[in-house]
Amino acid sequence: SSVADHSYASCSNNLPRSCGSMPFPATEVSMTRQNAYSSKFIRKLGTTSVSLVRSTHARVIRTRAAATSAAPATGRAKKLGEGLRAEFPILHQSVHDGKPLVYLDNAATSQKPTVVLEAIEEYYKGYNSNVHRGVHALSAKSTTAYEDARQKVAKFVNAATWREIVFTRNASEAINLVAATWGAANLRAGDEVVLSVLEHHSNLVPWQLLAERTGCVLKFVGLDASEALDMEQMRLLVGSKTKLISVAHVSNTLGSVAPVDEIVSLAQSVGAKVLLDACQSIPHMKVDVQTLGADFIVASGHKMCAPTGIGFLWGKLDVLETMPPYMGGGEMIQDVFLDHSTYAA
Repeated sequence: SSVADHSYASCSNNLPRSCGSMPFPATEVSMTRQNAYSSKFIRKLGTTSVSLVRSTHARVIRTRAAATSAAPATGRAKKLGEGLRAEFPILHQSVHDGKPLVYLDNAATSQKPTVVLEAIEEYYKGYNSNVHRGVHALSAKSTTAYEDARQKVAKFVNAATWREIVFTRNASEAINLVAATWGAANLRAGDEVVLSVLEHHSNLVPWQLLAERTGCVLKFVGLDASEALDMEQMRLLVGSKTKLISVAHVSNTLGSVAPVDEIVSLAQSVGAKVLLDACQSIPHMKVDVQTLGADFIVASGHKMCAPTGIGFLWGKLDVLETMPPYMGGGEMIQDVFLDHSTYAA
């Protein structure tokens, strides 16, 4: 059994808090893309149907058409963002003595468009039930939607197979999963994990805890004059003891983009793995996991217009299959006895 075998076991019955950070796309065009794709992540709850995805695209098209045709007398075309604002009910309020709410904290969490809220409502009204747990009609519908979501996320990041997508509660849990399974199985006293000084706490604390348990050593890459990763220093730090390089694809504080090609090449030259925290990059740019060449990539949904409590880990299948299960419980088992269990293939 492996993490790949039990990719749904860690979170399908748990919907707790989310953490981490991921902003809206920087441009209105990207924001439209984000609005259209947000439903991919909701479907972890079994809440989004193909019709809802289509309605999202249709809504965007209508918004664009309205923005184009609703130019005021001055001749100024209505900006796409003005039309999209109507898609977010939470923004329809005033604060600070009647001023329209302007929300800029997307690096922490994004707001949810109407199509997402409607999808959640449809699920709870229409087919609320456990996935992979029943043979009745509602469970079958939920399970289909849940697994269809995995297929869509796999396509979204160009995974080689849906089995490389492991749903988690958030990106933090995804990193903890890697640390607690791959890390615990492969890191020993004296082995080194290379991080950077600009990492989110979610890509720092799990490795600190692992270092306490295993005796592995954490090394930190600083920043250069442009406040990007100091690659000259990284080249000096990475050596025969390096087992993992774990860095943010895009910084949540500085916005600097990691030179992934160079990092992956450096890691491979010493037989190390690479983990990318893609919480900031996936909403801003195309992320093709096969092209990037990393071994693990994590992301969170609530920064991409999805509800809280959903994220995912992508990992190379051959690596996932070597990792032990992260959490024990229902759905991951074949037979359970009082003194032992066998696991589902």
